[in-house]
Amino acid sequence: PAPAGLEFREVRLGGGFGANTLYHVRFNPKTHTFAVMDNPDGDFSLGTAAQKRGALAAVNGGYFHPDRTPLGLVVRQGATIHPQERARLLSGLVIVTGKGIALPRAAGFKLTPDVRDALQAGPFLIENGKPVAGLNAMRAAARTVVVADAAGGFGFVVCRSATLV
Repeated sequence: PAPAGLEFREVRLGGGFGANTLYHVRFNPKTHTFAVMDNPDGDFSLGTAAQKRGALAAVNGGYFHPDRTPLGLVVRQGATIHPQERARLLSGLVIVTGKGIALPRAAGFKLTPDVRDALQAGPFLIENGKPVAGLNAMRAAARTVVVADAAGGFGFVVCRSATLV
């Protein structure tokens, strides 16, 4: 059972592309938040990192250069680990400030001292309730998607293989 303000769901799907399972974590941002956990040396697992930080759920996020340095902006507990970068697929950010959580577009975003945690990633899949044009909707891939809903909740969805169709 999840604590108040947090929901875990497992959804099994079938269809033309085969069976798939989605794992969905949704939370109330008044009781829970996102946090960045850095592991530059790769010396601990995601589960160990989550346990050390007291996280109730964790996913691998962001992208990396071949030398294992982060690709795009990474801020952990107010310290900038890596600066923002420009790349076509790094179109969005997850940011946590004292005022709450936001999912801004990378273009035009300015890092300010009130950003406690941030991760630049992408691509943006849905914006203003509509699919973002120009993405390869047929390519199957593992997906971790950060979501914000109309009720003010946030969370993420994870699946091993999905297209955008």
